[in-house]
Amino acid sequence: MGPMRDGNCCANAWFLVVEDQRFGEVTIVGASDAPIPWPIGKRKGQRGRLSLILFADLVRAVQRESNQAVAHWFGVSGQTVTQWRKALEVSPNNKGTFQIRSAYSQEDWAVEARKKAVKKARDPQRRERIATSKRGKKRPPEVAKKMRTAFAGRKHSEQTRQQMSEAQKKRGTRPPWLNKPWEPWEDALFEKPLTQKEIAEKTGRTIPAIQGRRKTLGLPDARTKAVRRMTGRSR
Repeated sequence: MGPMRDGNCCANAWFLVVEDQRFGEVTIVGASDAPIPWPIGKRKGQRGRLSLILFADLVRAVQRESNQAVAHWFGVSGQTVTQWRKALEVSPNNKGTFQIRSAYSQEDWAVEARKKAVKKARDPQRRERIATSKRGKKRPPEVAKKMRTAFAGRKHSEQTRQQMSEAQKKRGTRPPWLNKPWEPWEDALFEKPLTQKEIAEKTGRTIPAIQGRRKTLGLPDARTKAVRRMTGRSR
């Protein structure tokens, strides 16, 4: 907890009316007996158990400190602090909570637990069982819809795009904008006495695609001398 002003300053202010962040106007009728004493308030016409007034430094403490810290120093339960957080619309992971969780994650037990989790996640048998259970099964429509909604409009960084590209190249994946890969039976057509037009008719590919494949296979240019002169590539 950071430095807070002593709640005893309100002991001389009993019966004053102040603004509670949950209940509105309340009257100070006492003070709590906690490490940080704090004013107790009563609403007009209220009967039953009284509670601490959610105002001033207590509001700032709830907004910035962890649930455990506020509960300890102000002498209340964690559930009460949770109710205060909801009333003030405080994030469950505010600054104080983040610091506590960060400290927990560096303790020996947490480091050891992470190592075990990583080792288990990479277990080949476990991964094979998961793959087998999912293989051949389509995602439910509602799951696919949620995934599309979550990723709609999201753009990958340049570094991420580069990493994805390198991974796809290692797998031998062809970009979707390229034509389908050449099949062995198509390459075998170049060994037969067929013209480029005939190969194009059999494969359904364009003449430029046929010419490019011949070059990739290291085959001689099949065009006539006249065509080569017209394109500036006479041999």
